[in-house]
Amino acid sequence: MKLRAKLILSFLGLAVAPLAAITVYSYHSSLRALHTAAKEESSAMASDMGSRMESVSRDINRQIAQFAAFEFQRVMAMNEKERKAAMEAMANRLKIQMGENLNLLKSVRFTPMFFPPFAPPPPPRPEAAATGKTAREEVQRSFEFNFTGGPGSPGPAWPNSPASSNGQKPPMPPFSMERLNAEVRSGDELVGKVSAEISSQRLLYHVLMRTQPRQGEIPFAIDANGKVYATNPNDLNKIQALPVQKTQNASNARQQVSTLQNWVVVTQKDSHSDLTFGIARPIGDRLGDLRRTTARNMAYGLGIVALALIGIVPLSSRMTRNLTVLTKEAENLGRGDLNARVQVASKDEFGKLALAFNRMAAELSENQKHLLEQERMRKELEMCRKIQEELLPRTPFRSGAVEVKGVSIPAREVGGDFFNYFPMPDGTMALLIGDVSGKGLPAALLMANLQATIQARLPLELDLVKLAEQLDSEIAANNAEAYLTLFIAVLDLQSLRLRYVNAGHNTQFLLHNDGSLEKLKSTGRPIGLLAGGGFQEKTISLRNQDSLFFYTDGFVETVNEAGEEFGMERLETLLVQERSRGLEGILANLEVAVNAYRGGVEAADDATMMLLKIGNLA
Repeated sequence: MKLRAKLILSFLGLAVAPLAAITVYSYHSSLRALHTAAKEESSAMASDMGSRMESVSRDINRQIAQFAAFEFQRVMAMNEKERKAAMEAMANRLKIQMGENLNLLKSVRFTPMFFPPFAPPPPPRPEAAATGKTAREEVQRSFEFNFTGGPGSPGPAWPNSPASSNGQKPPMPPFSMERLNAEVRSGDELVGKVSAEISSQRLLYHVLMRTQPRQGEIPFAIDANGKVYATNPNDLNKIQALPVQKTQNASNARQQVSTLQNWVVVTQKDSHSDLTFGIARPIGDRLGDLRRTTARNMAYGLGIVALALIGIVPLSSRMTRNLTVLTKEAENLGRGDLNARVQVASKDEFGKLALAFNRMAAELSENQKHLLEQERMRKELEMCRKIQEELLPRTPFRSGAVEVKGVSIPAREVGGDFFNYFPMPDGTMALLIGDVSGKGLPAALLMANLQATIQARLPLELDLVKLAEQLDSEIAANNAEAYLTLFIAVLDLQSLRLRYVNAGHNTQFLLHNDGSLEKLKSTGRPIGLLAGGGFQEKTISLRNQDSLFFYTDGFVETVNEAGEEFGMERLETLLVQERSRGLEGILANLEVAVNAYRGGVEAADDATMMLLKIGNLA
């Protein structure tokens, strides 16, 4: 998959997915809050209806008890006309006392406990004679106080009952209401009883009507048979469309809360009757508003994502285009095109990356030039080394009992070490070993020049001191910074008499057959270093089985992995130990010893040595 597609998919994944998750979470959180609030408010209203019914019953009972305090005993002693007027007055007082609760009564009756002895019995009425009742029974009945329906007040009709359409009496909800009773006493004497019968139909209507809907709630009641009652036909139809009865009867819990078809329904059983009061609160409109708000917010979010996507597509295209250019030029650079460059005008990270790439390509090009130059120099150095090796004697020199050979253990760079031995026209042999200061081509060139100069002048100038002084002045005049150490000697092959000048070179060794060592120390300063200091020639005589060992400082200054030098003491010990061997054996063992001591450390300087050995003299 290309980077552009990955960027776009990553953006969509990081934007759309969280947006959808937040929107869904917000919707469900709001929905839970809506359900919770609706359930709590509906539960409170349902509890309020049950409490209201109990409170109304309690108030009526209290008012009936107060009604029992009326002077029924005095009224009973009145004649018929007076009693009728008193009863009307008592009825008016009852209306005032009952107030709005009057319409909730079906009847109020006073029943005396005995017939007053001082009241004359009224004559029997014709209809009583026809029925066979006695005059006392008729008088007894006419003394009863009967108040039905609140005089002159039939009460409200049941709104959702058939009475609203055909004028018939609405059916009474089938739940029982206790008759309210109160005793009428005169002192400790029981005069009679006052009883009141409450209209359960009107009481239920009163309770439901007193429940004020706040957000479209519908108060309702369910009787023991599952029949639903509401205050108007439209509300009743809505409640009957919900499976309220089944839900209500499915549990014996006093209060039950459920969500039915976008309605929150709370039902609560009344402990004083067989009724279950309920509140149905519609949340469909609120849910619709919530869904619309959620969809609108989601649409706004997706619109913002779409706008961002419109912006990220060209941005990702530009980014990938820059990366494509970088990739192409990187491939060109990998194929060896060191002129590969990236043209990116932006100043962002891609611009910085392009600048870094161009800088890297330029540095690679420059390094390549350096590498080519170094390779050229390496080849030239290798050629110089080969030329230098060609300038050194390649085979041993033998003359009578005298045998001489030199070995150079090369370092990585071209150095200034040299040795040589050659016969001269007068029958003598020249021996020389030297070390030009510095390394590299300057030292190698100076070494080659010196070898050629010495080899050309020595046969003509047998005075070694004068030859050394000539070289000293020439080197100082032509090479201000260069100098060399030089051991130059002439051996008479007949007398074995050796003349030498040691111009600042290492101490050389004369090894006798008995193991003793004679040191051939310096007889002057290095040539070209503080010129004009003068030189001294010395002479020694060699005997049978003697050896002359010549070397440069690279031999004794060889270091091991611990940084310790090979040193003069080890060299002297080896020379003594190896003195009985032949020329080839001594040189080979010395080379092995130096290489073994160095170990894995790279040689910093050439280690050059030359050995002259006197055989058995006849």
